[in-house]
Amino acid sequence: MKKIAILGSTGSIGKSTLKIIKQNPDLYDVVAIGANTNIDDLEKQANEFNPKIIAVFDENKAKDLKKRLSNHPEIKVVSSIDGLIEIATLGEIDLVMVAMQGSIALKPTIEAIKAKKVIGLANKEVLVAAGDLINKLKKEYKACIVPVDSEHSAIFQ
Repeated sequence: MKKIAILGSTGSIGKSTLKIIKQNPDLYDVVAIGANTNIDDLEKQANEFNPKIIAVFDENKAKDLKKRLSNHPEIKVVSSIDGLIEIATLGEIDLVMVAMQGSIALKPTIEAIKAKKVIGLANKEVLVAAGDLINKLKKEYKACIVPVDSEHSAIFQ
């Protein structure tokens, strides 16, 4: 069973990823999810997938989510860029889906590469802003980065 972390689980690609996982529960386990601020969707996802850890970039929203999930003391809620990095580098994770929009995903992506994770990349800003660095690190750490759609694939090539 592949253990998955999804950065940007509340966006369209993140939700599509969760839908595929839900259809294949014997193949995938959602260990970690993360988002910028959408704690309403994170709460629903927590109740459905019961991840071990949830990262919310906005610290106040993370505190609010922790209160909302008081009936799930087993779920750890972390915040800020450090929280996103934590879920991107968890030892047990097999695949990190980077589906967050914007440059906020750059540092977690870099750290996931350094942790030698398989990365599903659905964030073009990471490649546009730091494509040379990402490719250098990919070679240095022998990381596997899979572009999630054709636009990303073209940029990556």
